[in-house]
Amino acid sequence: MIERASESSHLGEKSNGEVHGEVQGLILAGSIRTARVQPLARSLGVPLAALPVDATRTLFSWWIDSLRATRFISRISVAISDASEQVFYERLMEESGVACQVWVDRNEHRGAAGTVRDFFDANATESDSGLLVAECSTFGDFGLDRLLPEGSPRPHASVLMWTTGQPGGAMYLSKMSVAQIPTIGYFDLKEQLLPAIAKMGHVARAVVAQSAPHRVGNLQGYLKLVETRATLGEVMVSPDASIHRTAVLQGGVLIGRGVEIGAGAVVSGSVVMPGARIAAGAIVARAVVPPGASVQAGARVIDQVYASLDASGREGR
Repeated sequence: MIERASESSHLGEKSNGEVHGEVQGLILAGSIRTARVQPLARSLGVPLAALPVDATRTLFSWWIDSLRATRFISRISVAISDASEQVFYERLMEESGVACQVWVDRNEHRGAAGTVRDFFDANATESDSGLLVAECSTFGDFGLDRLLPEGSPRPHASVLMWTTGQPGGAMYLSKMSVAQIPTIGYFDLKEQLLPAIAKMGHVARAVVAQSAPHRVGNLQGYLKLVETRATLGEVMVSPDASIHRTAVLQGGVLIGRGVEIGAGAVVSGSVVMPGARIAAGAIVARAVVPPGASVQAGARVIDQVYASLDASGREGR
């Protein structure tokens, strides 16, 4: 069962002077080649981790920053399921100025929980105190410290949730909880692992997120995130983008580094990813233009992902 954490409990306080640490953060990034790949990642030809969330950060670097700011995290890793994408993540880390371990789960069809178990088994010494697992397809101001109160005893599981009961994209799992995941076969975090924990008679704490989570697996969800962040006043246009003085930017737009936007072009409620080019007179509305893509002069790109990239693009060359 899932029990909501008491709103009156002060989750950040020490209990009897005892402080726990050494929990490892694990970002589940998946792959663009798996059967359950998110639609937007499939259309773009790049993992969701590469999606920019403002002028300087991607989903990946934002999760790294969030985990780094969490007091009980000692080490951060990213789990992927396709070794050919490791170069992509290494390049993403280099560009973002972040560092973490890239770990490849070579076992097929394991599901999110299966990947967590495989990672735990491969990194047992570093993961002995449990894992804080984050889904890279989710964004929000979560307050991750609240997942694990200082002091003793620690919960076997803490699940970040929104007020509607929707999972928020992050959870803490103790070593005992991870041990409930089978070593072979498909296993899901929310649909299978949480019931397995409850079957043992343990309670999983539900921690209400500080803001509604954004799911960015599809075009509409991603553009909604961009619109929200633009409304909040985040810097959404890279300072090194080249934008003609007659071009028009309107609505919630995100313009990445090295982007070129030509004379008379209109970009409305859209994302133009790094290195892309919008030629003169083109209209891009409620769309995403992948990194390095070119929209021809006078073209109309509306309600779609403009193009896909090949392997060389995914590697960032």
